[in-house]
Formats: sequence, structure tokens, C-alpha cells
Amino acid sequence: MLALLLAAAASPRHGGVAWRRAATTPPRARPAILTADARLAELPQLVQLVEARGGTAKAVRAAAAANTGLGLETRRAVKRGEVLLAVPASLALSAESALRSAELGPSLATFEPMLAEYSFIALQLLQQRFAGDASELAPWLSSSALPADGFDDLPLLWPEEERAELQASTTLGFGQRLAGAAADFEWLEENVFSASPMEFPPFVFTADAFRAALALAFSRAVPLPIKEGASEVQLALLPLLDLVNHDSSPTSALKVRAARGGLFGAGASDAMVELVALEDLPEGSPLTRRYGRGEVGAELLVDFGFIEKRLPASAMLTFELDDQNDRNYDDKLDCLERNGLSDLEYWVLSEEQCAAEGLPTDLLAFLRLKHLNGADCFLLESIFADSLWSEHLQLPVSEENERSALQDAASAVVRYKEGLAGSLQTDLQILGEAPEKSRAYMMASVRYAERRALEAAARWIEARLLRLETLEYYQERRLNALGLNPIESDEELEALKAAGRSYGASEIEW
Repeated sequence: MLALLLAAAASPRHGGVAWRRAATTPPRARPAILTADARLAELPQLVQLVEARGGTAKAVRAAAAANTGLGLETRRAVKRGEVLLAVPASLALSAESALRSAELGPSLATFEPMLAEYSFIALQLLQQRFAGDASELAPWLSSSALPADGFDDLPLLWPEEERAELQASTTLGFGQRLAGAAADFEWLEENVFSASPMEFPPFVFTADAFRAALALAFSRAVPLPIKEGASEVQLALLPLLDLVNHDSSPTSALKVRAARGGLFGAGASDAMVELVALEDLPEGSPLTRRYGRGEVGAELLVDFGFIEKRLPASAMLTFELDDQNDRNYDDKLDCLERNGLSDLEYWVLSEEQCAAEGLPTDLLAFLRLKHLNGADCFLLESIFADSLWSEHLQLPVSEENERSALQDAASAVVRYKEGLAGSLQTDLQILGEAPEKSRAYMMASVRYAERRALEAAARWIEARLLRLETLEYYQERRLNALGLNPIESDEELEALKAAGRSYGASEIEW
């Protein structure tokens, strides 16, 4: 999903749309923070909502959690593989449900949001909450589980100066997220809200409200297979499941029991999203799942507002083909699409991998393809279509091509490093002085981890550039495969002459 989001965020689909500020009411005072007991008191109505639609929650109960305020725990001892909670997919807020809804669907036919599914979920969250008691989801959407103003610890709702600092603290593209939130609201205001002000009052559907709904979508939506056992996922926001907290060693996992029509499609009325125990658990055990992929330490900070104690020394770099100036763009895109890739992809660089093995093999293949020019373009002929990515691009093509690919990677590493605020020294100072729970400490931790990965990548690229002449390229591999190794020394030439004379080949002109 990260790849999908970044690909969407990089697409300039909203250029030229004029900004038109919505009318606003006087600022609302933030509601008082509810105590854990007050939040617990709201849970029975959410359970009733789930069970009324055929779900079950008999093995779980709500409980106060140390750092998050509220969570779920086992009501009794459970066995590994037991279904703890089942929520009907028909209660989900998703891109599919937004597009199928009578209130929103007709207006969203041409909506291509930069923030992809998250914007559909946020919009439907606002619309269903505005419907009030007329919405069947009212017990959930009016509860403190999904507060209208969001949670202050979610980065999209941080003060502007802290959002700017986070943008300069990670390679994960938080700036793109901020820009995407503004652009998607701009499109909705221009094409949906202003066209139907009675259905979308401007004092309700504001930029701030949309951003708060987006923050909830990023922090609470879960990726689910569109069909049972499928690899393709769709994001969904569901009641009760949004209360399962994070742990890097989770006690439970999400599973889909889909109807024949898939998870959200037509005929999927019986589809369920289940929370399954990963181990035997005694009564009162906290139910947790792993948030995100765990590839980049900033992922949890950007989406959820916290970090783990030990961050991976990794960074994320994004590369794309040149669709404006490359006359071979279409052939290169065809190669990528044949192999399940797009013209914009991201790769995670880890300090450990870069030090031991170098850049990811597929990243180098992508850059070799991107810089395939001149005489090397014969590899784009249809005869190589089935082997270009899997065979030829996995290894150096030519010295010129390899140099261009590595220089592109080196420039990106420098650009990302320069985009990080402060310095290694200032980060270490903050880490030594700031409280561990502070935002300053978390952002310095992320910067320090990402700098280490980028430095390791830079060292490997520099070393690789210095030994380009020692690498084996396509033409040499091809000659070797045909047994036509070139003569590289006088000794080899003399040996061949001697071999020719011994076979009576004195008439051969050397």
C-alpha cells in the first residue's frame, strides 16, 4: 500500500484547479479528553452494532491500555487459531463503499485522489457522521473511538511547525501527504461540495475536518485481501477492529472470510473480517497486531504518531521513468508492467543490506532500464521481452549504462540526505537530552536511522563506480555463452598460433 500511495501522490492530477475557501463557523473548542472509563462505557453499543449484522465479539472485551488509552483483551482463555472477533465487511468504510453509496458515488466518478483510498474513506467518514442518527453507523461514528477532531498525536493534526519538521525528518514522503490532503480537498470542494451545498454544508465539510478524517483513516484503516487468499488488498475502516493496538510481537492477526463475491463487491453480504489468535492466550491478554510493514522506522510515526524503541536503519527512495523526454518510455513501461511494476516505484534501503550486498537488485534493474539508451536499446526489441527484466537487467548491461544508473542513485541519495533537517551531531544531542516520548526525540530518532542507511548506500555506490572496468557486461556475457571469448593478451595469441601449427594449419594467416 505504501507503493500505491506514493505512486498516487506523485501524480499531478489536480493542476489548474482553483482554490476556493469554504465558509467556516467560529472555531470549535476541542472536547474534553474522555477518561478510559467514559470510553469503555461506549463500547457495548459498538458490540451491539457488530452483532446485529451477524458478527461476534464474545471472546473479547474493551480494556484500558497504558499508552493508547483503550484496547481489546481476551474475555476468557483462547486457543491458537480461534476467532476472537468477527466484523461484517458490510460495516466497512472503504473506497468501494464510497463509490457504491447513493450519496457519494455519482459525484466521485472522476475523482482520482492523490491519497488514493484514504481520501475515499475520509470523505465517507465525514458524510456518514454528518448524516447523524440516520446513519446505521451512528453508534460507532459518534463514539470517542473515532472523534470528529481526530487525535492530537496523529501527525496530520500536529501544529504546522511540527508538521514541517516531520516533513524534513524522513524520506517517507510526509510532504507529499500534506500536499495530497490539500489537493484532494481542493478537488472535492470544487467538484462535489460547492455543487451541492445542502448535502455538503461548507461549515461541516472543511479542510480541517477533512484532514482530521484523513488522520483517522491513515491510523485506523487496515489492508484486507479483496478475496480470501488473494494478494491484492483494499483498505477498510471497521468498528471494534480499529481498537486493536500495535505490537511488534502481535498476539492476533486479521483474516478475511469472504463470500463468493469477494470482500466488498456485489454478493459479499456474508463476508467477515476476523481477528484470529496467533497463540494460546489466557484471560485478560491484550490483543495486538503489527501495524505497517516495519521496513522504515518513520512509517509508524507518520501514520500513528509513535515509534518503536529500536528503529531499523533504513530509508525509502522513490524513482520513476522519464515520461517526457525518453522516446523509449512506452517500451520501458511495457517491460515494467509485464513484471508487476509501474513507472514509479519505491525501494527500502537498509544499512545492513547496503553494507553487505549493495543496493537492492531490482532497484539497480529499474535504473538500468531507465537509463537504457543508444546502442543498448536493442534489448527493448520484442525478442527480449520475456527475458529483459528477469535476466538481462539483473546484471550490468554496459559500462555507460551502469555509470548512469549508479550516478542517478548517488544523486538521489544526496538529495534525500540534504532534505533531512539538522545534522548527525544535532540529532545525537537531541537523543541525549530530549524525553523519549517527545516529538523532538522521535523525529531525531528517525533522522538518525535514515542517515545511517543513506550513508551506507552512498559508500557502496562510490565503491561500485570505482570498479566499473572490472564488471562483466552484456556483450562479454554473450560472447562467453557462445564460446567466443576475446583474445586479451599476447600470451593467448601465441598459444592459439601454436595450437594452429600443431594441427597443420600453417596456411592460416595470423
